Amino acid sequence: MMLLHLVTAALCLGVSVSVSAPGPEKAFEIPPWNFKMFCTLQKQGAIEKHRSWQPREHRNSSSLHSSLSEHMRNANISCSKDQDGFGCCLWKEHWPVQLINEENSIRMDIRCWAHEDLTLFICTLNPQDWKMHTFAKYRMKHRDLLYFDQKESNVSTCVSNCLQQHVIKCTISALDLNRKYLIWIELITGSGSLQSPMMLVTPINVASRPLHIPRIYRREVWWNQYFQYTAVGHLIILFLGSRRLSSKVKVNPPINLRTEMTVEGIFNLSWSSPSSEPYLLQYEVKYSTGIPERVWKIKDVWQNSLMLHNLESDLSYLIVIRCKRRDGPGFWSDWSEPLHVNVQEITYYPSQVLTTIGSDVTVRCVFYNQTLTNYNVVWWLNMNEKIPEDHYSLINNHETSVTLFNVTSNGQSQFNILQCCLQNEERSICNFRYAEIVILDTKINISCETDGALERMICRWHSSLWKPEAASNYKLKYYIEEFWCDNLEIENNSVDIQDCRVLRNEFGQCHIKPINLTFGHIMWMEFQFRETTFKSAPICVIPMEVVKPLAPSNVEAEIILNGRYLNISWEKPFLPPYAHLFEIQYSEDGIKSNWKTLFSVNETFVITEVADPCVIYIARVRCMRFEGPGYKSEWSSLINTNVTDVQAPTMGPDCWRFIDNDPLTKKSIITLVWKPLTKREAMCTVKGFTLKYQSKENITWLEHVGDVTSYSFPLTNEIKSVSVIAFNSIGSSERNFKLILSKDSSKAEPVLESLHASVINSSCVLLSWRVLPLNCQPTSFVIEWKSLANKHAEDLKWTRASENTTSDCIHDHFYLSVEYQLTVYPIFSETEGQPYRIYMTINNEGEVTRANNTGMQNIILPLVFLSSVLLIGTFLISKQRIRSLVWRDVPNPNKCSWAQGINFKKSASGNTGETVGRKLVVCCNIDGTSLDLHKLEYQWDIPQYAF
Repeated sequence: MMLLHLVTAALCLGVSVSVSAPGPEKAFEIPPWNFKMFCTLQKQGAIEKHRSWQPREHRNSSSLHSSLSEHMRNANISCSKDQDGFGCCLWKEHWPVQLINEENSIRMDIRCWAHEDLTLFICTLNPQDWKMHTFAKYRMKHRDLLYFDQKESNVSTCVSNCLQQHVIKCTISALDLNRKYLIWIELITGSGSLQSPMMLVTPINVASRPLHIPRIYRREVWWNQYFQYTAVGHLIILFLGSRRLSSKVKVNPPINLRTEMTVEGIFNLSWSSPSSEPYLLQYEVKYSTGIPERVWKIKDVWQNSLMLHNLESDLSYLIVIRCKRRDGPGFWSDWSEPLHVNVQEITYYPSQVLTTIGSDVTVRCVFYNQTLTNYNVVWWLNMNEKIPEDHYSLINNHETSVTLFNVTSNGQSQFNILQCCLQNEERSICNFRYAEIVILDTKINISCETDGALERMICRWHSSLWKPEAASNYKLKYYIEEFWCDNLEIENNSVDIQDCRVLRNEFGQCHIKPINLTFGHIMWMEFQFRETTFKSAPICVIPMEVVKPLAPSNVEAEIILNGRYLNISWEKPFLPPYAHLFEIQYSEDGIKSNWKTLFSVNETFVITEVADPCVIYIARVRCMRFEGPGYKSEWSSLINTNVTDVQAPTMGPDCWRFIDNDPLTKKSIITLVWKPLTKREAMCTVKGFTLKYQSKENITWLEHVGDVTSYSFPLTNEIKSVSVIAFNSIGSSERNFKLILSKDSSKAEPVLESLHASVINSSCVLLSWRVLPLNCQPTSFVIEWKSLANKHAEDLKWTRASENTTSDCIHDHFYLSVEYQLTVYPIFSETEGQPYRIYMTINNEGEVTRANNTGMQNIILPLVFLSSVLLIGTFLISKQRIRSLVWRDVPNPNKCSWAQGINFKKSASGNTGETVGRKLVVCCNIDGTSLDLHKLEYQWDIPQYAF
């Protein structure tokens, strides 16, 4: 493994040198650390041929030579010598101190090792203070030790060239790490070659794998580093001290622990050796149940499996394994990842089966503590369907199997439950464990769509159809067919099958890019489960036929033509370049559930008639391919119309007044209130209100009050009526309510005969009234109500009832035990009738307990009764008195025109015994003259008697 400068010089002079090596039994064994080699030339003539360097005699050469010889007898040194006097020695241990500082020394370092990944065997030669010649080449040879004694013709010697840089590096690959090899190095020049002594190496013994062990467990030897050559007499010595590497190895722990029950009902534990470990290993298995406390059982094993006997059923065992190098020094590895083994009374193999509809499935079950026969086993499907016995197969005394042919889904779920039970006469004894048969429908609906930019195709499918824990590695595969979708083949070796990156969510999807718009894309779903590959039926998609266009842009909506029509416009997408069918939807007042739909072919606007121009319309548009396959685009963003006035308000608001009389100043303040107009009445908005006053002399004037709903002003003698006018951006209302104002309407003519109140609920009171017979009927009725518990003017509320009704419901929140004042005003075209007022209180039962037209009921009732008695008595007394006065003073025919020519006696004599009702009209003055003015008419029934 080393080369001598002295020998190199000889080669340069044309000398071919071959150092004879001892047999394999005396070959130098390469240690797992740095080592040295020195050579000697005992013929002075050979040295003199080398003109560039000649070693000189050391003045103490004899003493040094004797010291070296003594050290060689005590050290581990291997030497060899050829016939020309060249001799080499390989040195493992520390060099004597007296030779370290010798002059004319040549230093060199050699080390051999197996690389970290144990695939290469490397030796490096590092010469120090040595003028290497560029024309020299190095190579390493090796031979298997087993074939050393065979003839050269039958055994091949492997040769590897060395790389010369700052060190000489020789590399050998593909060695068996556990075999022994003989290795030597050759120096080749144009004049000859030099062969180093034979060296013996087992690559695994010089491995340099990093050791993951604590420092305190490593066995290490440190040396001071120095490099020296020394010449002692005719002996040239090469020496290098170094750091010694550890020869003890800590391997990785075992992996892939697993168990399987044998036909004898015994659990077989197996595992895999740690990866890249070339050693023969021994193992230590440790397992425990942890009940009542963890007590470990330890087994020493030399194979990669172990039969676990006498395990108890219905218990869970924890198993760990470690290993170490079987031959040679080494440390125990860390414990492996624990394996949990549940020893069950019954075990299914496999416990979960993933299959497709129409396939055949076979499941085995193993009983741990039961002996099986052909008569005590029964299989059940979904716990209610007994499988026929001809589907069974008894494997051994502990194991049976069943085969299901042409499996299908049970209609409610995607998996079937399979149970193996013991049959005891007519009874089946079943364990709660079962095997699950997951059935996949490979006819998966894959839908694809091409984006509006025609750059990529997005494919989706229901990921819930694939059980996640069983098929987490599913893929969508595809290839592009250069023609139409004529041949749907998955296995096509002439095409480039590609994987589409899957994005997993509720819907599995992937994006295919780039695409060819007119070529067919053959695709299918594929995944592996327990070393079985499942594939769905292939489909073919042509991207141009599944385009989903971009949504229309710049959508606008407006009311046109005096509010009668709605105009919706948009811009169609630039791609794809074909005719589009546009779908337009619009709705009133933003109600998204009441869409009205229109269609337009390749146009960018649509006009439709609308009923109400004063509401806000929302609209949206989407498009699709016209007369061809494809998808609808997404809806455009919602757009809404702006409300604008289409004409002046149709009428003014309904209004009423509240009068506040001041008894001290005898002035009245009118508070005018009105109700907001609806959009249809306002056409479509209201900018404000104007009051129009009218005097008794029919003089009118206007007052602008703004956009309010009430206004107060003092009532003067000049104001007869007032109207509220509404206006918007187009004009003012022409039809308005005219309100007649008077300070005291209680002196007006009575109109209502009665008024009653009935409680419907806490928010509704029904008022009903009766109208006296009149020649002129009211045009409307105004109802006022207020709570007497609160005197604020804003609590006074009102509503208007139509002319042809005699009842109305007022809506408010009416409280119990609170007194309310209810008033009804009859309204005529030019005046107000006398109001009718009652008071009411609602009791706890929701009934009106008091409803009168005055607040002094206890005084009025007796007065009414007494007045009635007096009127009846007065009438009886006055009747007799009037009768005697009339018939005693018979009218003088000379003084009364009506009595002239009438024979009272004749009339009476013809009707004796009869009572005839007649009308007697007295129309005479005191002096007997006829009345021209101020006639007084009295009419009563006069019984006619015989005179």
